[in-house]
Amino acid sequence: GGTINFTTNARDGSLLVKGGYGRRTVHVYVGQADAIVSIDNYSAWTRKTDATGYCSIEDVVGWGGGGPNYDRTLYVWKQGYTVHSKTISLTSGDGNLAQLEETQTLSTTDNNPPPAPTGLAAVVRDRAAFLRWSGVTDYSNEDPQNVITYKIYRSQIHNDPSSQMIIEVMQSWYYDNNLDNFLTNDDTYYYRVRAVDRNGNLSGYSNEAMVVPKKYRVKFYFDLEGVWDDINSVQSVKIAGNSTSNLGNWAPISMTRIDTTMWYYECEMDPTSMPEFKYVVNNGDDNWEYNNVFSNIFYSTDNPRLVKIVDHTGDGTTIFTHRWNIDGDVAPRKPINAVATGGDTSIKIGWTPNIEPDVIRYIIRRSTDQSNWTEIGDASKTQNLFTDTGAVPATTYYYQVKAVDWWNNGGNWSATTSALLTSNDVTSPSKPTGLTLYPVDTSTIKLTWNPNSDGDLAGYIIYRSQDPSVPMTLENRVNAFLVSPTLSPYYTDSTVTNGIKYYYKICAQDQVRNISTPSDTQSAYIVAVTFSIDLANVNPSSMEISGSAYSMGPSPTRVALTHTASTVWSKTIAVFGGVALTYRYSYNNGSATENAFATSSTLREYTPPEVDSVTLNQDWNNAPAGVTNPQGYSGNQTAYLSWTSDSSVDVIGYTVKRASSADTNFVTITSSILSNTAYTDTGLNNGDTYYYYIYSVDGGAIQLQSSASRMVSVTPQLPVWIRFRVDAIDKIRSDIAKGREQ
Repeated sequence: GGTINFTTNARDGSLLVKGGYGRRTVHVYVGQADAIVSIDNYSAWTRKTDATGYCSIEDVVGWGGGGPNYDRTLYVWKQGYTVHSKTISLTSGDGNLAQLEETQTLSTTDNNPPPAPTGLAAVVRDRAAFLRWSGVTDYSNEDPQNVITYKIYRSQIHNDPSSQMIIEVMQSWYYDNNLDNFLTNDDTYYYRVRAVDRNGNLSGYSNEAMVVPKKYRVKFYFDLEGVWDDINSVQSVKIAGNSTSNLGNWAPISMTRIDTTMWYYECEMDPTSMPEFKYVVNNGDDNWEYNNVFSNIFYSTDNPRLVKIVDHTGDGTTIFTHRWNIDGDVAPRKPINAVATGGDTSIKIGWTPNIEPDVIRYIIRRSTDQSNWTEIGDASKTQNLFTDTGAVPATTYYYQVKAVDWWNNGGNWSATTSALLTSNDVTSPSKPTGLTLYPVDTSTIKLTWNPNSDGDLAGYIIYRSQDPSVPMTLENRVNAFLVSPTLSPYYTDSTVTNGIKYYYKICAQDQVRNISTPSDTQSAYIVAVTFSIDLANVNPSSMEISGSAYSMGPSPTRVALTHTASTVWSKTIAVFGGVALTYRYSYNNGSATENAFATSSTLREYTPPEVDSVTLNQDWNNAPAGVTNPQGYSGNQTAYLSWTSDSSVDVIGYTVKRASSADTNFVTITSSILSNTAYTDTGLNNGDTYYYYIYSVDGGAIQLQSSASRMVSVTPQLPVWIRFRVDAIDKIRSDIAKGREQ
């Protein structure tokens, strides 16, 4: 029962206990050189055969004397063969250093490829793609150890027969960021995978997976409905989050108010990021979420929200809807303005669409006693109308509507509405509102309006005329078929001509062809405006314009101009006559934009007249900025002027104006544009004072000059002669004479 202590200087050793484990040396003959021999796949018991086909594996552990037999597995493999295996038995009668002879020949070759991988899928990442597939199991009679690797092929061509093998991996997944050189966002990549067994046999291709790397658009919606007592006290709402999520590194960012109680913020994020953030409500002071919930929280960034970026819409957009101090994504609001309208054979239920963007469907339920309800169907997020075809006559039906979001959160049921089948519907739909016209091109006008919420709405009729009263006659009807009722109704009229004033009205029509009162009249006069800009000595690769008109982007979207002459770029754009425009030019895909203008909008401003077409010949950024540091020096009947150059991009030179009095008219005295930053004015009268202004001039067909520099005055003078006399001339002569005598 005592303890034995011993010390060894060796790096390893064996301690054999009588009746315990013993060591064996296993001699294996394969008959071929360079075969891999292993017992139980332990690296310490793995050898390679020598030129004679032999190898020995020492210190294989088994039971010592008196113990049971100890079975282990012997594996033999060589390139081009299947894995051969057999069970070897280390018997109890073997001594502690016993010898064991084994023979295993290689008889079966392996040139059979493994099965092709399946289930390849690619997930979007920022400048990367994450690949995953089902792992392959090689045929057990060839390789029971299943040594498999995978070759990954990538191309930007669908089903490319010569796609490039980019890497070989052991696991059944791969994160492809082009080995830290990164993929290109918004480009399309195609992937396939092949399995390789230990003998290099290559499987067929997996299915092809396609991915377009990108950042996701992440939209945050924050609702204070029902959770903030005095909504009128709220001055602003902000969002603040960690540095990796584009949420300000905990410096609050203002959100946009889109409803009485709802705010919105949008940014781009890497799909792999997990943003941490909070909302901040300002009602005179910044109130951070959760800080007033748990007494042990003292800092604004403690206990943040944590969300996962998920592609909710299929186009790389993630949407979250939250409420103050409520964890997780909240259920949608209950739908409002639910109205049921009976028809001859069905009842239609309409409602006002929810404002939350994560609503994906509406559930409609029905009752005959307002106690027992049955769900009778769904409507998609783009609908605000459901038709109940299971109603029977002489029965009053009650309906409620509920909105459901991405997360399958269902909000509260709407207020109850009721109807019964009737053939006496003489009620017209409500008057359409919000009619708005947009210029598209010189032959197209787009119309949009607010959706009607009438439960039996069938669609809309468009009327157009050159008569301001817009008679609602067949010849003035624009659309042959009703415009379908949707959440964002619109119509594109592609039969107009520039230079003509058109007037529009729309009417709503229900299922029994009752027609509403027409909308308010809207008019439009398309003018083809050619925007032409001369860039002079600027040589951009592209030129753009963006502005307030629908056909100009609208801003901040840019419309490309065409290079029409050596220094001129132009584009003809359809706009509405009599409607004020604001716009600005840029070049090289917006990398350089015009400076602010002296207008209320700080942009170019123009109201086109109601004419067929007009051309605006313009110059970059209006006038140059002007010179600085003007200086003047006098000479004999001469004034010397100098200044610091104007750094405006399109300046080509300078002009000088002169006057004999500071308050008289100044006259240009330079016969041509100066390229230097100095000028000499000659032929002046000595003793008279002259006053000067220097101006910058830009290039192009329209040469604009800057505002005047600071005034410089110069008074030419006769030269002043200075005579120098040395009073000690006699002493100098005496010293010279003495020097000669010596």
